[in-house]
Amino acid sequence: YRPDLVLCTGDTTEKPLHVHSEHLQPLLQMIHRIAVPIIFLQGTPSHEPYGFLNNLETAAGMVITVLDKPQVIIGPISGFASKGEASDKEIAIAALPALNKPMLAKWAVDLGLGVEEPGEIIRSLMLWIAEQWKDFTGPKILLGHWTVNGCATASGQTLYASDMSIGLDDLALSKADAVLLGHIHKAQKWD
Repeated sequence: YRPDLVLCTGDTTEKPLHVHSEHLQPLLQMIHRIAVPIIFLQGTPSHEPYGFLNNLETAAGMVITVLDKPQVIIGPISGFASKGEASDKEIAIAALPALNKPMLAKWAVDLGLGVEEPGEIIRSLMLWIAEQWKDFTGPKILLGHWTVNGCATASGQTLYASDMSIGLDDLALSKADAVLLGHIHKAQKWD
């Protein structure tokens, strides 16, 4: 089995990741063995300091795409090629990395969303994504590093109304075929 693409939705390790981290070498070895394009979404800064993931490309000796701002990329998977043969299948990827209220406000200004309240910014971001890929007929994947209202943590706690959370109704506005969110470190299923 060989995937076309590997997507990491942030917080690549349970512990903080830094240049002297005991978790870095195993991660680099895994990356080096994978002969397909790899995309990393910026995780929580306490796990992955801003800018650190960009160093993985040099350390692993291959091309790694790091998404650290809101964006929608549409094109062939080969556009993310790292080594070996990559697929020419077309794909659309939307990125919403880890953030806090000041970052959310900055993105609203950068994208010209015209809203200021966090909930309105989140809804506007989802609608912005839907608009960016509305004419694309291939797979649409939303990558995020957010808390979702109602998700269950590894300890069994159900999260509601946290400082920076998003609801399933908000996620649905993006019109994504798949939503991959990495913030809670546990698989979730949205029916």
